Amino acid sequence: MRRAGGAVSAVLRRHAPRGALVGLLGLVLCASSAAFATADEHEGWLGVDADTAPRAGISARYRYAWTDFWAVGMTLQHRIRVGDAQALPTMETAAFADARLTLDALTWAPSVVVGVGGVTAWDGTVAPIARAAAVLAYRPARDWSLQLCVGVDQRLTDTAPRPFVSVSFGWIRSVTSGLDF
Repeated sequence: MRRAGGAVSAVLRRHAPRGALVGLLGLVLCASSAAFATADEHEGWLGVDADTAPRAGISARYRYAWTDFWAVGMTLQHRIRVGDAQALPTMETAAFADARLTLDALTWAPSVVVGVGGVTAWDGTVAPIARAAAVLAYRPARDWSLQLCVGVDQRLTDTAPRPFVSVSFGWIRSVTSGLDF
């Protein structure tokens, strides 16, 4: 007959590596970084991105964080869109105004974004658009970020929403009022 201490010891030996991995993952994901939360922050972003549409291009953003969590902003994107093999690539430019809820005091900063705007192709078509997305940004320093975005665009001229996944890298310039939290 085994002692109770031996059974506990066997359980710990079997589950300890998994627990250590979960603990290490939690430490990495939740560790504070030099990218701290700041109220009254003005942030500019210049970056490159690609998504599953398939599109690739450059983007410029301005964002004003009126609290540690809530921000409003504007995004301007210029992209080349590649269709099927028979179609020629087209250029498109999009502009959005958005609102964002962000937990930006962490190295991995999650956000929820909703926005409205318009997109125009170089053939002259213009479409109003609504966007909702979840963003996970890796921001180990104040001056750059790598972002993964999963979202959906709804052109108001189309009946079907357009889901997308995008990856972007950007350089960030932040100016604050000096009220750091």
